[in-house]
Amino acid sequence: WIIVGAVVVSVSGAFLMRSLDAPADPWDDLVLPSGESASEDAQRMFARASEQMQRGDFQGAVETYEAYLDRISEIPPEQLSSYFGDLGLAHLYQGRAAESAGDKETARRHYERAAFMFEQASSTAMFTVIRAVADYYHVISSYYADDFERTRDVGEAFLKSRPEAAVAAELLPEDVEAVVKEILSVSYYQLAESETQNAALARTLRENAMRYAEEAIREAPGRVIQPYYFTGMAAWERGEADLARDAR
Repeated sequence: WIIVGAVVVSVSGAFLMRSLDAPADPWDDLVLPSGESASEDAQRMFARASEQMQRGDFQGAVETYEAYLDRISEIPPEQLSSYFGDLGLAHLYQGRAAESAGDKETARRHYERAAFMFEQASSTAMFTVIRAVADYYHVISSYYADDFERTRDVGEAFLKSRPEAAVAAELLPEDVEAVVKEILSVSYYQLAESETQNAALARTLRENAMRYAEEAIREAPGRVIQPYYFTGMAAWERGEADLARDAR
């Protein structure tokens, strides 16, 4: 499985990159909604959830954010994307925590919820760069949830959206397209393995997986991992043992 090394937090209606491997890192530059655009209750909600996230209480943050769903009309439109993105982030972190504890079913439910929230963050985003970030994490959450059909659909749409502006704004890493292609290569292979009734479709799915694996290696050879396994297996099946050993 791919280790994805970034997550997002809301900052003045936007997102910043953070390390997923160190969720307890201080978030010194976190900016909460101002009183000019959000109710005092909304400010307290954001502040409480942010404090919970900083100390690693991701389930508490989920509950704090979700308790505000019935009052979502109090959140200004320009901050809705941040609200949904933060809630998605809390679910994503809690899913990772549950998975680390061996509770895969609870983790899957959190990943599914995260995917839904990132989808909402995308649909309410007022800027294309923010939409690209939300879409990226929609891909990741769907992938972690083992929802490979959704991962394929969202991932393909993400690549077509041309996320270069978000990369230029340093909201997404430079190799983000290669990372998504790596995720797509795995997703297409999983879909091919599950397609037992239609050999032609399974073959097409594997071809798409291989195409994305090769593109990911070409674009970010030092970043991706799984594509080397796929290309190595393909070389082995063709009888090219030397190439197979190099790839693996």
